[in-house]
Amino acid sequence: MGRIAEFLPAENYTLGIYQIWFDTKNYFNARNTSTFYPFVQLTYEVTDPERDSHIPLILSPYGFTTYRGS
Repeated sequence: MGRIAEFLPAENYTLGIYQIWFDTKNYFNARNTSTFYPFVQLTYEVTDPERDSHIPLILSPYGFTTYRGS
């Protein structure tokens, strides 16, 4: 559980395609819980670097979802 307060410094956050990798296996192992997904990789495109990229990951041991937050 957590947040990435500053994924990249603002001056380096430009137009382009980005990927975030979540190590879900270690997260669940630390909680003595098995998981079907050992990692989750999200790929998204920045078309307006001035707009915040709040990308929540909602996770359970056997499923996940994500969306563009506000």
